[in-house]
Amino acid sequence: MRVNVQLIRAADDSHLWADTYDRKLTDIFAAESEVATAIADKLQAALTGSEQRALASKPTVNLDAYDAYLHGIEFDRRTELPADLLQAKRCLELAVKLDPTFALAWARLGRVEASFYFQDIDIHPARLDAARNAVETAIRLQPDLGESWLASGYYHLYCERNRKLARAAFEKARQRLPNNSDVLFALSIVDRSQGQPDKALALQTEALRLDPRNASLFFQQGETLAALRRFDEERLAADNALLITPNDQELKAFKAITYQAEGDLDRAHQTFGENSSQPWTARAYPLQLRQLMLERNYADMISRLRPLLAERAPPTAINQDGYYWLLGMAQKLTGELKGARSTFAQGRDFLLATIERSGGPQGAIHATIAEMYAGVGDKPNALREAKRAVELEGDDTYYAPAAGEGLAIIEVLTGETASAVARLPKLLDAHCFSWLSFAPLTPALLRIDPVWDPLRDDPLFQKLIKEAKP
Repeated sequence: MRVNVQLIRAADDSHLWADTYDRKLTDIFAAESEVATAIADKLQAALTGSEQRALASKPTVNLDAYDAYLHGIEFDRRTELPADLLQAKRCLELAVKLDPTFALAWARLGRVEASFYFQDIDIHPARLDAARNAVETAIRLQPDLGESWLASGYYHLYCERNRKLARAAFEKARQRLPNNSDVLFALSIVDRSQGQPDKALALQTEALRLDPRNASLFFQQGETLAALRRFDEERLAADNALLITPNDQELKAFKAITYQAEGDLDRAHQTFGENSSQPWTARAYPLQLRQLMLERNYADMISRLRPLLAERAPPTAINQDGYYWLLGMAQKLTGELKGARSTFAQGRDFLLATIERSGGPQGAIHATIAEMYAGVGDKPNALREAKRAVELEGDDTYYAPAAGEGLAIIEVLTGETASAVARLPKLLDAHCFSWLSFAPLTPALLRIDPVWDPLRDDPLFQKLIKEAKP
């Protein structure tokens, strides 16, 4: 193995130092430590005791386990597509199977399991148990490992929604990994959910400075920028991520929804079509279908959605509830009321079964089943479930407004229009995520989204949609 090392002064591109190290690749960890120590000596860098111990330690003695771990990290660092998370899970499970004492792999596996749960890909209680077991195993094996505490923080945040415990665990990770981009990003999530999006953005910017090839960091930075309604900058973040993962359809879709938020459906349509030859992912495709809804192209929506719900393929099931909502609304808006009611009833039964298995820990599930109840004309249950979603999201400033928007939609669908309109001014000022549009609610979206059509004659609504902001 030959390692070529160069030190360049970035300010003027001048060459300061270089060296070459030839080593036999019989022990990759020993070679890493030897070369790193040699470079530190050459640069006269003083290594702390903890840094010297880190150089001397081996994460695992099984190179096949380490290889599987590295593959797991690569899949996990993408934009959190369900297929990538599944591949990450498989790789990391292989790593800990090959070496059950591999704490780093256990920690990363705990993070992946928690992500499955948080994103509603799999909210079965067994997923909680798997995440907790992986995290506890990592801490038991190496209690001083920063990655173990990072995984613990994600478990508290994603599975328990306990931001206080999450922050404490992330701070412990930061003490052990002061220049780790994942830790900075983790802390930014907590800041964003506690009403500090500017602070979150600063942490994400620093994380990207340390780790500029991390597409997932660009994606998350874009989400924060979108929440701040800085849509031009969000699109730049998406473009930067697309330079790393050029065929990522979820990034394309996320870029398109910023044009929707500005009311520019032509640019959104164009963005969705930029890579039309690529298959749309299970999370990106509903956003493209929503584009058809905003264009009021209901016939095309119906023709695409009926086969999806009929086949119920595994990738489709991830967004099964969203497909019921989109199809039911398209049918309702075209006057196919009997068909719409049947679709909403199927969606209701699908979600009731889901909640029976899992308990429905996420507000998004209850907000969606509220839409199904509204679709079949069950107003009491619709309002109850929408309010349950609000309760579950609590004071999370990033997701709670999504629950508030969901309640407003239910009020529109059930005839409580005065209450719905009264909620809108606060929602239009929130720095948040939206379960419906993935971008915060804007006057432009109020103007073009047919969901809000029953409010068009309300004087306050007319005033809100004429605001100068997007």
